[in-house]
Amino acid sequence: MTARMDWQQWVRFNPPRRLSVLTSNKLLIPDYEGFYIFTDRPGPLKPGNVLYVGETGMRGGIRARMGTYLIPDPKQTKTSHKGALFILATRLKQGDDTLWLRWAGIEIDRQTRQQIETAMIQHYRGAFNSRQTGASTSFDTF
Repeated sequence: MTARMDWQQWVRFNPPRRLSVLTSNKLLIPDYEGFYIFTDRPGPLKPGNVLYVGETGMRGGIRARMGTYLIPDPKQTKTSHKGALFILATRLKQGDDTLWLRWAGIEIDRQTRQQIETAMIQHYRGAFNSRQTGASTSFDTF
C-alpha cells in the first residue's frame, strides 16, 4: 500500500484579495503557475466556504488564467468553461466586492498539480466544482 501525501506541505495560499480590486488591476495577480480559489468571504479557507478551486500551468500563469474569470463585463463572455461561467454568474448576481480570490504558486508536473487540485476540491468541497469530486487521488483529502 502506498502512503498518501499531504498536499498542504507544498501549497501555501496568499491572503485573499477582493475581486473588485483585481478586476481593476490584473497586475496584482502573479504570472506563475499554481492554484487559485474563489470564496465569498475573506476568512480562513475551510471545507464548505469555497466556491471554486482551480489550477493552471499555462503560459502567463494564474494571471493569464484569470482572464477567463475577470473580464470587465461578465455578460460578454465567450467561454464555455463551467467553473468560469459559475463565477461570472456570481459576479453578476452579487458583485465583485463580495467575491475573493487567493492563489498559491507551485512549479510541479501537470499530473501532480491535477492530483493536488482534486484533493483540494474534495477537501474544501468547492460549490462550483463538479468534475473531480469523486475522482481518486494519491493526496490526502482530510
